[in-house]
Amino acid sequence: AATLCASRLVCRSTATSCQGRIEGVGDFVVNIEMKNDVIKDVDIKGDYFLVGDIGQQVIAPLIDQHLTKEDLEAALPDRLDDVILNMKKADFVGLLLNK
Repeated sequence: AATLCASRLVCRSTATSCQGRIEGVGDFVVNIEMKNDVIKDVDIKGDYFLVGDIGQQVIAPLIDQHLTKEDLEAALPDRLDDVILNMKKADFVGLLLNK
C-alpha cells in the first residue's frame, strides 16, 4: 500500500491557466500542463503579432522545466521579440507566473 501511495504522489498532474494583457504586445491566454512540478505542455492563445516560430523558440524550450522564474528565464531565448512582436522576456515570465 505504501508503494501505491508513493506512486500516486509522484504521478500527480495539474493544469494551470493564466491570462493577461502586456501593453504594446497583446492579450494572452496561456494553459500549462504540469506533471511532478514539471511543465509537460504549453498552449498560448490570444491576440498578438507572431514574427517567429513560437513552437520551436518558446514552447519547446519550456517543456520539462520547472515553473520557476529561474528555470523559465534560463530556458527561454533572450530575445522574445524575435518571436512575438515587442515581447520582453521579463514580461512573458511574469505572465507565466501570474505576476
